[in-house]
Amino acid sequence: MPGRPPLTRLDLDMNRGFDALAQELILLRPTVAAFASYIWSQPLAVALAGALKAAFPEVCIIFGGPEASFGAPDLLQNHPWIDLVIKGEGEVTFEEVLLRVLAREDCAGIPGVVRRLGPPSAPPPPSGSRSPSSTEQGAPTWVMEPDRPPIQTLDSIPSPFQSGLYGKGHGFTYYESTRGCPYRCAYCLSSVLGPLRSFSLDRVKADLDWFFASDFTQVRFADRTFNQDPARAAAIIEHILRGNTRQIGFHFELKADTLDERLIDLLGEAPPDLFHLEIGVQSTHHPTLAAVDRRSDLSRLRENVIRLRERTRCHVHLDLLAGLPQEDLPAFRRTLDDAFRMRPSTIQVGLVKVLKGTALATAARRGDLAHAPQPPYAVVRTRWLDPAEVVRIQDIGKLVEGIHNPGRFSASLAFLIREAYNNSPSSFYEALADFWRKSGRPFYQFGPEAVAEGLRTFVAAQPEVTDQHRRAFEALLAHEARLAQKVPSGPPGPRPAFPAPTRSPTWRLAPGLRIFWYPTDPLALLATSTAQVPPQERPRSWAASCHPAPVVYQYETDLSRPPRTIALDLPLRERLVLAFIDLDLAPESFSAAAQLVGQGETPPQEWTQALDVVKEKGFVWNVQRLPKSSRSAGG
Repeated sequence: MPGRPPLTRLDLDMNRGFDALAQELILLRPTVAAFASYIWSQPLAVALAGALKAAFPEVCIIFGGPEASFGAPDLLQNHPWIDLVIKGEGEVTFEEVLLRVLAREDCAGIPGVVRRLGPPSAPPPPSGSRSPSSTEQGAPTWVMEPDRPPIQTLDSIPSPFQSGLYGKGHGFTYYESTRGCPYRCAYCLSSVLGPLRSFSLDRVKADLDWFFASDFTQVRFADRTFNQDPARAAAIIEHILRGNTRQIGFHFELKADTLDERLIDLLGEAPPDLFHLEIGVQSTHHPTLAAVDRRSDLSRLRENVIRLRERTRCHVHLDLLAGLPQEDLPAFRRTLDDAFRMRPSTIQVGLVKVLKGTALATAARRGDLAHAPQPPYAVVRTRWLDPAEVVRIQDIGKLVEGIHNPGRFSASLAFLIREAYNNSPSSFYEALADFWRKSGRPFYQFGPEAVAEGLRTFVAAQPEVTDQHRRAFEALLAHEARLAQKVPSGPPGPRPAFPAPTRSPTWRLAPGLRIFWYPTDPLALLATSTAQVPPQERPRSWAASCHPAPVVYQYETDLSRPPRTIALDLPLRERLVLAFIDLDLAPESFSAAAQLVGQGETPPQEWTQALDVVKEKGFVWNVQRLPKSSRSAGG
């Protein structure tokens, strides 16, 4: 960057492991190494900094970021290889520090700095400015300079993107269009990071234009409440809709109860999944919201989440935060049920983290809750939840994440929850979590086959699930499992013993079609659910579907395209015609074959008409018109 010290910015993937990252840093032989410290990265960052200091004792090690800002004394006291910590916003402070260090000058007097003076053995100092701490012998060890005020004119900060620090970019990036927060939620670090300030719209639009031409695939706005200024949010969305020709994904955190009509309408103009909307519900328990000073109109929040789902094609994600004050297990269950009733795309259940510097940390010191002493400081016990209940909530959250959120078995789960668990998702997931743990199943492997097997075994062991419900559920589960396959496979299913064909077939299924039989028609069950049949009428509707029925699946045969399996939405008679053709039955035998699957006596001309329809749709080919080389080829 012109006029500033040269530096190299590294995005290091923690999954590469300590050795690989340490080797990369050592080979750079830096003069100064600065680490941005967060709850998820600080332990590894501290270890890497120690290795770098051991290799090059003269290197200056600097830490900054939220985790370091509120734990600077502990960092210096416990890790002698760290030379200096930058508190709060770092752009101005870091530049001043870097110029001093490169000029071999002392960093005394730079606001926002906590710097080492001697051996790191002193206790944390009292709050105040430039108060040197001492060892028991009186020797100073570090000094805390006065805090630097928040930057008021954010446009004075050069854009790291337009300045070239990110090259052309890759993958995803975080982006700030505002800093600070007008709210004071007790658990959130943003509540203590200064007032809400904004980059100018011109600056934000210029950065967006840069993103449109970059190689990033997603931009995640780090604004704590993107729609705090509705007009500004609308202007940003409009700019994205006009200029985002590469369809880069954008992520926003919204306060749903303050959404206005204009913003919902604009979001409704976006193509599917262009916008990922994260909405922090946290809890629907009023005493809990009051205890953490979170202001939320829950009725308005529910209405707007449902409107987003009905009127837009955005991905709507709800965050729940368990372990907050005043919320016991029954209150958490109600919160989870409330979240499901809003019908979001996905739900995340997380445990609250007791972050340094927040009001919740004060509550922890009072004994209202206890948390792990190391990052990420997740709650392990509260006055309202015992440790076993905390683990149970974690288990429920993992199952919601791994089984509900992918959406592979949405119809099966909705059916089971409605019919066997009194429409209470929390009751279902709590029972499932108990089964999952007792049966030794891992809470991190949620491939479709493992989930289907686990759900099937769970339902078989539940006495409250009737045989009728179980059969219907298993049909839906097997159907949705096939939809998750690249090419539908498995046993053909319980089809009746039809008469053997008496002559060579005339028709053959078109390529890319496969047929599987079910003892209960899953498509009829889906239609019953969609039609919102009254509970008293459902058994009669199920009885109508409790005959063997085929489902016709179509899969992608062009290997240059992404694999996809769908179920053809066809009337039962057309599905039966295709199934009979698949079994090489002659058209004149269709009527008799249909009686074996509960269809009653049907005039032959109706089956002829159904055959004509599937021919017109291109689902069958005349064998006599095919080249000889393909007459025996599989579909």
